Amino acid sequence: MRVLRPGGRLVFGDMMFDLSPGDPRNRAVLGDKVRAMLAKGPAGVLRLLKNAFRLACRRWEHPARADWWRRALTEAGFVDVDVLVLEHEGGVARALRPLRY
Repeated sequence: MRVLRPGGRLVFGDMMFDLSPGDPRNRAVLGDKVRAMLAKGPAGVLRLLKNAFRLACRRWEHPARADWWRRALTEAGFVDVDVLVLEHEGGVARALRPLRY
């Protein structure tokens, strides 16, 4: 917020999903990733095993979901907050610094 001029726009892209199987989008993203890795043959299987090990050791990335970003940006004082979730694991967020802060 402090580096934007009044009315300045913040735009960023990030991973926006989690490993909860209850969400259809999360299931689709994870299924697509597993299928893509399996299609790579033994190297893909090795990569899946490596990621499973990281998950079991709790050394996994913890991307924030779109609703978290929406709430965090609003609580930080940004206005006109919009978060677009993409078909893959990513999302794009946009917010404006208010004219008076």
